[in-house]
Amino acid sequence: MKKATIIILIVICISHHAASQTPLSLPAVDAQTYAYWQQEDWKSLITLGNKALQGGMDFYYLRVRMGIAHFERKNYHLAIHHLNKAYLLNPHDDYLNATLYYAYIYAGRTMEASILLSKFTPSLRQKIGKTDRKTVDAISIFYMRQSIDDESVIENFSPDVPSPENGAQVITRKLDLFNAGIKHAISPKFSLYHAYTHIRKESFAYSVFDGFENSTQDHETTLNQYCIIGNTRISKGLNLLAGFHYINISYPLEVTDLQNGQQIRNALNRVNYNEYVGYLGLYREMNRFTPGAAVSLAGLNQATQLQGDLSVIFYPLGNLNLYTSSMASFQREFYQDQSHHDALVLNQLIGCRITGFLWAEGFFTLGNMKNFVAGNGAIVFNATEAITGRMGGRLIFLPNQQFNLQITYIMNQLESSFTEEANAGVSLNSTNYKNHSLTGGIVWRF
Repeated sequence: MKKATIIILIVICISHHAASQTPLSLPAVDAQTYAYWQQEDWKSLITLGNKALQGGMDFYYLRVRMGIAHFERKNYHLAIHHLNKAYLLNPHDDYLNATLYYAYIYAGRTMEASILLSKFTPSLRQKIGKTDRKTVDAISIFYMRQSIDDESVIENFSPDVPSPENGAQVITRKLDLFNAGIKHAISPKFSLYHAYTHIRKESFAYSVFDGFENSTQDHETTLNQYCIIGNTRISKGLNLLAGFHYINISYPLEVTDLQNGQQIRNALNRVNYNEYVGYLGLYREMNRFTPGAAVSLAGLNQATQLQGDLSVIFYPLGNLNLYTSSMASFQREFYQDQSHHDALVLNQLIGCRITGFLWAEGFFTLGNMKNFVAGNGAIVFNATEAITGRMGGRLIFLPNQQFNLQITYIMNQLESSFTEEANAGVSLNSTNYKNHSLTGGIVWRF
């Protein structure tokens, strides 16, 4: 009896294993996934669909239903993957096209959405409310106020520079920044962003010129900047960025006149000079990942900077509810005396959706950011002080797809040094301090 029971159990196990290995049939998968689609049982549909695909079964309606199931579960990256497979088989299905368009929009892939939209029939465009093609995609306005953490750094300043040559040291007290930008859709495969930035900076400045020392508490520097960045779609999900950033810097300079070795007067001259940044980058939009690489060439603060960036954005949920952005940058700065300085900068950001209309981001940067390029060439850290570390956070209020309000706080760790004109790569009298900035801005999308 015991032996018979063992034999029966073995037979049952073999039968169950054989049943589990029974291949799926196309009619059965088609019927069952359609039933799940009607019942809106997206989890079961995805489970069965994955099993069918792993077994080598693939057909148009399976990809459509898988795409819709992932779309309904807000995994827009996987929705795009399956809907694109279906699109290759039938690009004329309005239901498929509309779903794929919104998957691109909700995934933040606006250029791919624009390219797809350009192929829609007039009736489909009217159905989704996209009848007019707009040449202006977005307008943004930002204002930032930055101030020093502790004024005693300036009050207790003591130059410790033995036999200084001509040079200067600056400690920024406060800074006001205004930025206005416009993004244009020149064509479905090409967009253009350009922005104007005005900065007014008030600093403590210590300088040495022809043996005379001078210091001022309210040295004012004005910067006017213009940047232009083009984004070209090369192939599916692959984009090329190219940009140029022009900076005009203006500040007063007190010049001492001498006669027979005696100081007779101080003249106040206005110094104007220009700086530039050229930028080139590539990024590829993939399922859950967007890797990128970039290079920039700049001429800042009487030196030349060559910078390379490697970055990756990760969307673990396949949507914008949670994302991370990691970047490593290597910079080599060349000076007029043929010497150079190398710096490695690491930047990490994490963002998540808090409520239906509120996102939060936190970020930090490690490394020396003096004469550093960020934001696809749109942001240039060209102050005479070096940012040696920074951390901050951002709140993004997004009541709808057309409008968002942003508030950003940043704490910077800075190092101010006396720099001689003839030895730009040598820093003397290092002074460390912190400052805080608060930025508010609005973005309209059309």
